[in-house]
Amino acid sequence: MKVIGLTGGIGSGKSTVSRRLIEKGYQIFDADLISHQIVEPGMPALEQIRETFGEAFLDEEGRLRRKAMAAHITADPAERARLNAIMHTAIVGAIEEGIKQARKDAAAAGEEENTIVFIDAPLLFEAGLDRLCDEVWLVTAPEEVRIRRVMERDGISEELVRGYMASQMPEEEKRARSQRLLDNGGTREHLYEDLEEALAAITKETAEAGGQGDSCN
Repeated sequence: MKVIGLTGGIGSGKSTVSRRLIEKGYQIFDADLISHQIVEPGMPALEQIRETFGEAFLDEEGRLRRKAMAAHITADPAERARLNAIMHTAIVGAIEEGIKQARKDAAAAGEEENTIVFIDAPLLFEAGLDRLCDEVWLVTAPEEVRIRRVMERDGISEELVRGYMASQMPEEEKRARSQRLLDNGGTREHLYEDLEEALAAITKETAEAGGQGDSCN
């Protein structure tokens, strides 16, 4: 089974690629979705947050006060690091368990050698999720395009968008650590063409690897 990491900076269009993969029937482990699930009442990560940051960040129903927490960690990088340590550990653990189950399911169906799953994570490298991946695909677009998209999508200022970008790993470093680039600087059709080429290549590699394994048995 191949595990592909899918990442990209804010405004890159990573979510567009992820939705396309879901439409095509691929299994996606969505780090953003998991980040919400692990802080539901009763979950260990939420209890760690309560112990670390205090009751003030939980509402009357015991749910995380997300806006209050966001404001708190934005103002203090050290506090952001403390929260990330809790969240990233829990997210990685949940995805590891998901991948283990996917392997079992694929093996039971006799499809382990041909199965490809994806980890969709904006902070793939920062969270250490890349260590679970056979390769990483980076969705990329020019900075000015990304800024315009986020401003139009979220109705926020250029200054705020640039602030978000500055808090993420630099694009150059992501490029250096990725094996394939998906260009989303133009039309959606062009992005889909890049995606199809990447899928064709990884499918061929997976099939060839499986064939080599059979010939050695």
